Amino acid sequence: MIEISKTEKIILLSRLWISDNVYSDLFGRNHIVEKYFKDKFKDTFNVKTFVLLWQDFDNYIKRLNFINEEVEYEVVEFNKTIDLYKKYVEENDKILVIENCTSTDNILNNFVVNILDHAK
Repeated sequence: MIEISKTEKIILLSRLWISDNVYSDLFGRNHIVEKYFKDKFKDTFNVKTFVLLWQDFDNYIKRLNFINEEVEYEVVEFNKTIDLYKKYVEENDKILVIENCTSTDNILNNFVVNILDHAK
């Protein structure tokens, strides 16, 4: 990744430290990525984090049913996860949250538009 960064190309990473923080908080685990890697990434890359949040638990369930996946979280865990993402968004100005995603098209549209708006 460091070699790629020298080309000044945009690098998209999925669920870097913000997800590590959220799920570590949710399940009471150590913040591994933040503790060991975040400073290295911040020193090497101009990091902008995009968080896509589902509108509500029902849309989350619809998505899982559509892709034939098992439900990972109950409504309480789901809501706590959304709240934790919002907490980290409030604490960091380099995180952009895209809320109320209801469909695959909606997510893709929001994501692409926001990436293009914030890319150099």
